[in-house]
Amino acid sequence: MNQFKYISPENKEEALKILKEVRVNACIVAGSTNVLPDIKI
Repeated sequence: MNQFKYISPENKEEALKILKEVRVNACIVAGSTNVLPDIKI
């Protein structure tokens, strides 16, 4: 099973900082985020 970590930044600056730290291992998701905690990928 693939693992993922759900991160919910408070603002754009925090989001950009996180993306810079994780580089290619990140994916931005917009909309339907209320279902993410229930997903088993």
